[in-house]
Amino acid sequence: MKLVIGSPGDIKSTEKILHEVGKDIAEIYLGVRVSAFGSARDEIYDLDLSELDQTVRMAYPYGVEISIALNAPCYSGKQFSKDFLEDYRTFLNAITEMGISHLIISDSFLIHFTLQQFPHLKVQVSSLSYVDSPEKARYYEKMGVERIILPIDLVRNLPLLQSIREAVGCQLEIMANLGCLYNCPYHTFHGQFHGHNSRKELHGLRGDPYKAVCNEMLLQEPWRIVNGSFIRPEDISVYKDMGIDYLKLAGRELSLEWVIKSARAYITGSGKGNLLELLTTPHGLSSTIFMDTTKLNGFINMVGVCNKKCNLRRKGEKINGCKEWAEKSLTML
Repeated sequence: MKLVIGSPGDIKSTEKILHEVGKDIAEIYLGVRVSAFGSARDEIYDLDLSELDQTVRMAYPYGVEISIALNAPCYSGKQFSKDFLEDYRTFLNAITEMGISHLIISDSFLIHFTLQQFPHLKVQVSSLSYVDSPEKARYYEKMGVERIILPIDLVRNLPLLQSIREAVGCQLEIMANLGCLYNCPYHTFHGQFHGHNSRKELHGLRGDPYKAVCNEMLLQEPWRIVNGSFIRPEDISVYKDMGIDYLKLAGRELSLEWVIKSARAYITGSGKGNLLELLTTPHGLSSTIFMDTTKLNGFINMVGVCNKKCNLRRKGEKINGCKEWAEKSLTML
C-alpha cells in the first residue's frame, strides 16, 4: 500500500516533507490556484503555476508524484459557465506542460469534462464525491478515472469496502487519520464551507465552526472518539490485505511539524503515545484526553464488521461496543 500525504503547499514546506519522508511516500497532494478553483481546505497556501513548476522539479529525484487537489464540493454552478471552463482548460494545459497528470476532483461534471477533454490526465475521485457503493464505483470507473478516494466512514465497514474492491479494477484509496464523527451530520456542509471559504466567498471568515461543534460533541461523549472514522497505524495491514492501493493522510492545513509526525507514524505502523495527536479532527483535544493506541489491539476486527450495532448478540454473547473500548483506551487528563 502506497502512502499519500498533503502539503500546506508552499515550496519550503513541500521541500521539508520530501527531505524528511520523501523516500517513504508515493505522492504529495496540494492546492494550486485555490482562489480560482477552490479546495476542500481553506487555510492553505495558494500555490501559483511558477511555484508549482519548481515543486514538480523538486519532487522528481524522490520519485514522488504531485497531485493537485481541485476538490471543492460546490462551485455554485460556475463550473458550467464559459469563462470558468476556458480558465479551467487553460490551467489543465499549463500543468500538462509541466508533466503533471494527477488531479483530485470532487464535482462529477468536472470529472467527466476533464476526462473527455484531457484523456491523458489521471483523475482521482475525491472522498467528498461519496462513492459509497459498488454501483457508484462502477459509474466512475466507466468514466475512466484512475482512482477512487473512498468516503471516510467506509474504514468502519470492511464488508462494504471489500464489495467495492471486488466490483472495480481501478485504484482505491482510503483516508486514515481524519478521526471525524462516524456518520457525522455536519460532514457534507463542512466540506461546502471550506470550498466556498477557500475562494474567499465568505469574506475571509476565520476559524472552523463545524470542527468546534464536533469537538464539543466529542468532549460530551468521549466514546465517539473511538467510534470515529480513523485507522490506527498498527491496523494498516488489514486494508492492505484487502487490496486497497493507497492510504491517504489528511491535515495539510495543520502545522508542518504535525504533518511530518503523522506521516512517520503511518510509515512505521506505530502510533505509540496519544493517538489523538495523529488525528486531524480531535487532535485539539489531546491535552484533555489521552487515547492509548496499545489498548485498541484487536479493535478493528470488531468495529470493522459490526456496522455500529453494538447491541447485537452473537451466540448469546453481547458484542463489545465502542463504549467498552473507550473505557479501556481513553483517559481524561
